[in-house]
Amino acid sequence: MIALVALGGGLGAMARYGVDLMLGGRLTARGLPGWALALINISGSLLIGFLAGLVARGALAPQLHTVLATGHRRGYTTLPAASPDLVETAERGGRAAGMRRALGVPVAAVAACAIGLFLSAA
Repeated sequence: MIALVALGGGLGAMARYGVDLMLGGRLTARGLPGWALALINISGSLLIGFLAGLVARGALAPQLHTVLATGHRRGYTTLPAASPDLVETAERGGRAAGMRRALGVPVAAVAACAIGLFLSAA
């Protein structure tokens, strides 16, 4: 099980890097630096909530949830990747922009997780 979680984490980190490569430059060019990482964290939280709901309903085995949520999704969404982004946002846009990002992304991620949980019950 540990090897599968580690494999999932590695694949999640690769997915995060790929999405950041695809979206990062485009969003920065449109005046939205750092938003690719914010979208990654919010979308990952949505799926984590969805998976948790499936486990609660008995539609997903807890072991598979461990591999997908603890491994892949947590490799995909990470605080260490968001921290430098937050500092860069504050440096470019000022303290107010940094505070909006520091508060807005976690609130949006928790809301996305709750939405995922709700969607899995449908």
